[in-house]
Amino acid sequence: MDQATKELDSAQSQLEDRGSRLEALQSEVASAKQAADQAQGKASSLNSQLNEANARSDELQAKFDEASAEIERLKSELEQANAARKELQTKLNQSCPQL
Repeated sequence: MDQATKELDSAQSQLEDRGSRLEALQSEVASAKQAADQAQGKASSLNSQLNEANARSDELQAKFDEASAEIERLKSELEQANAARKELQTKLNQSCPQL
């Protein structure tokens, strides 16, 4: 009987030890899950900010492209105006050489 009591006490002690380890592991898992949830929330927030920044970048790129096209149009218009001015100046010089 004494041997059976010792074995029972040993088994009970092992069970309590395993129970304690299980509780510690459950606590670690809960902490890890909480940290993972927080990280997921932060990642979602950052992803949303990134999407907003990309949309803004696209808007700015479109405006830049429009401005570049307008600059090219104005450069072409200026070149045409300068060519017309030179042509008029040449005609004026030919018709009135004394000027």
